[in-house]
This record gives sequence, C-alpha cells and structure tokens, in this order.
Amino acid sequence: MEKPTIDEANPPTELDKRWDAIADFRVATAVARARRRRLAASTVISIARRINVGVPQLRRLARFSKFRSMFRRIGSGRPSKATPKLKEWFFQKSKELAGCWTIRQMASLRKKQCGFGSVSMVFRLAHELGFRHLHRQLRPFLSTRHMAARLAWAKKLLEDPERIFAEPDTVYVHIDEKWFYAHLLNRRVWVAKGEKPPIQHLASKHFVNKAMFLAAVAKPVPEHGFDGRIGFYPIAERVTAKKDSALRKKGDEFWRSVIMNSALFKDFLKKKVVPDTLRATGAWARKIVVQMDNAGGHGGGRGDMAKTTLAELNKWAADLPKELLNLCPSGPPEIQFVAQPPRSPDTNVLDLGVWTSLQIAVDELKREKGISSPTVSELFDSWISTWTEWPAAQVLTKIFGTLRNVLGLILATNGGNEYTIPHH
Repeated sequence: MEKPTIDEANPPTELDKRWDAIADFRVATAVARARRRRLAASTVISIARRINVGVPQLRRLARFSKFRSMFRRIGSGRPSKATPKLKEWFFQKSKELAGCWTIRQMASLRKKQCGFGSVSMVFRLAHELGFRHLHRQLRPFLSTRHMAARLAWAKKLLEDPERIFAEPDTVYVHIDEKWFYAHLLNRRVWVAKGEKPPIQHLASKHFVNKAMFLAAVAKPVPEHGFDGRIGFYPIAERVTAKKDSALRKKGDEFWRSVIMNSALFKDFLKKKVVPDTLRATGAWARKIVVQMDNAGGHGGGRGDMAKTTLAELNKWAADLPKELLNLCPSGPPEIQFVAQPPRSPDTNVLDLGVWTSLQIAVDELKREKGISSPTVSELFDSWISTWTEWPAAQVLTKIFGTLRNVLGLILATNGGNEYTIPHH
C-alpha cells in the first residue's frame, strides 16, 4: 500500500481554499498590471467558482482581507504570516544567496517573480522563520598541513594538562603584538530618538593614529602571589622634538613608533620579556615556556623559524647572562621558546580575549579623561596606564580556562577552526 501524501493525510479546509483563491487572484491581478493588461474575466470567474462565491464577493475579499498569509493558524482567528509555498521559496532563495541578502533585496526578488512583495512582509517572514541577522565570521584559511599541525599541538598540550595549566612551578608565557587604533571606523553607537549620531573628524581614514604593543602574560599562580601580568611594551622609542610644531614644542619628549623585525623582536625577548618573567617568577619557577606565533616580524612567514629565531633564543637561554642568574635565588629555571602552529591565533590567550579586555579598559579611560581624538603619544600613555590598573588575575584565569576548551574543540574538529566556543 502506498504511503499517503501530505495533502491526502491533511486535506485543506474551506478556509484554506478561500485563502488560496484570494492569493491566486492577487497574483493574477499583479501580473496583469505589470504587463499593463486587463485581467481576463474568465480567470476571475474560474477563481470565484473554486470557493463558491461571486466575482464581486471575490474582489471584496481580496480588497479587505488582511494579507499577512493565506492560511490561518489552528485555533486562532488571525491569519498566519506565511504560506508553506512562501516559506519554501524563502528558504530556497536564502540558500541560493548563501545567506548574503538584505530585506530589500529579498522583497525585490519576490516582487519580480510573483508580482507582489513588500519589505515589511519579508521582515516579518524572516523573524517568523527564525532567521537571525549576524555578522559573518572570519577565520584563517587552513590547509591540510595547517590542520595536522594544529591537531598535533593540541594533543601535545592535552597529554599532560597539569604541566601547562595547573602545575605551580611551571610558567607558560604567551606573547604577541597588536596595533591599537585611536579611532575604530564604522563603529555603531546608540542615540536617542531625534538625536543625530556623533561625527568623527579625521584628517584621513587611511592614516589613523595607531600604536603597537608587545604583551607577555601567563596563567596566574595564587600560591605564589603571581597575577599573570609580566610586561606590556610599546614598540616605540622616546624622542625629543627638535623644533616647534602644532602638536608639541621644541624639547618635549614624545613616542615614535618603530618597525618590528626579527632582530628587534629577539632583543625585546632577551632584554625585557625574559628579565621581567624572572623578576616575577624566578624565586619559585622551575620551568618557563615562552610561546609566540610565526609572524614575519618574528623570523617566521616564509622562513624556517625553528632553525633561526627559536634556535638562537634557546641557545641563549641555555647559557643565561650573569645579571639574569642573580634574579633566580633558587637556581636558574629551564627556559624554552616554542612557536604555536601557523594560522592559529586561537591557541594564544592574547588573541582569545586579552586584547579585547584591554581595548574596553582603554575606552573607559579615554572617556574619563575626556580624550576624543588622542595623538600617538596620548595613545601610548593611555595603554600603559590601563595595563597597570587592569585586573589581570581575574581575566587571565578565565581566558586560560577558555584556552583549555579551545584545545579540546581543535581535537574534536581534527585540527579545524569551524567551531563555536561553548558558554560556561
């Protein structure tokens, strides 16, 4: 015995037939108007006979009926917002456009194909069908080689999670650089009804004041009073103005950005990051692991970072200078430099949430000081002030917990990055 179809199992009611007839009449009328023709009387009579009404009654129904849909909800006196045909068409078009459509674009497509379609109808339909207007997510492109490297990295760290995340005498340092801009372009703001959005005045949107910093953080160790904060270093130099200008007078000191390269990067690690790490943890740490990315400024990119930057730094760490040994009263710890997998910012706690947390804190500081258009020097000073007051222990404890979850998701996706971090 053949399985009955949906129509046979759920025959349409008289009300359903009436709304179908009204819809067909409106479509035929819209098509005739678009072609600048008069609707044939035979078409109107055939539609009216389907529901056993006269032509005047059909026109009256089409004129005064609320056309939110062609069907009524079960047990409701108001029509539903969409017919099954309209829902099917909506899902199909959304799939063809890969979700990259606007309300007006969808309404225009509906009007071209069926002769009718409004922005309000598409807006109500999208909300009824559960569509959400979200920003498209950007993720690094991963080849097979990248996914294999990410999978091996996650397995290595999760084989002995106590060594990385919980052992009190091991310090796992994450370092990274980031540009911070004085203005975030195209940022949305909230304004009251009747008010105009604020205007940003820039000399050029292509040359916005910015400042680069290198940060070093680690997992907090409350047993030793370590909050995870190691250092926050401006990639700049203090210079003295040689003549008067619109921004400063002769003799004033100000920050000037410098270009980060592999030589400068290694100099920062040897003279700033490692000494500050030993000052904070040298009394109790037995092992220090410094993790960095494969950026071109670190000696990575097209070069082999393991044979250049990492090899030089690990050789230097094996024989520390005497002034650094004095920072370790209980003996020098084992220092190891490692590089995270390429195209894997999600394996570094700075990219996972530290930069965002600092950006929010800086915005609050600029509002308190009334700084709307900071110069480069004011930008550097604002970030340095924020770092000293930033609640490092609270934020870093949460983000290192997120890092453990991310490593588990990398394993679950076989080294991929198409996952959503669960809310805890």
